[in-house]
Amino acid sequence: MLAFFENKRMDATADYLRRGRHLAEVDIDELNARWIACFKDYAANFGTGHNHRPREDIEFEMQVRGLQPPFESVAEEFAAVIAASKAQADRLLRDPVRLAQKEREITADLEAFQRSFKDAN
Repeated sequence: MLAFFENKRMDATADYLRRGRHLAEVDIDELNARWIACFKDYAANFGTGHNHRPREDIEFEMQVRGLQPPFESVAEEFAAVIAASKAQADRLLRDPVRLAQKEREITADLEAFQRSFKDAN
């Protein structure tokens, strides 16, 4: 499962690089400020289908540079996201139809990931 998530992250980072690494010239203070603003927006709109690409692109640029986002600057928002995520999971667990659908989706994703390794060999 960890390999699946790491592969998803690597694919997304590669996509950022293919798109031209548009944040390469932005200094770290500006990247941090942008990331904080994006994360606060993400937290405020959690679960609404919010566009994650701006925040993720900043995270990918930081990753390429060997840096971490300033999580300490969004501790309250991070806690709110965790609480909202837990509430979503609790609602899902109480809805057997949606839970079965999610399980099928996750299983299909994992099977496709497994096939991709078999096909490569």
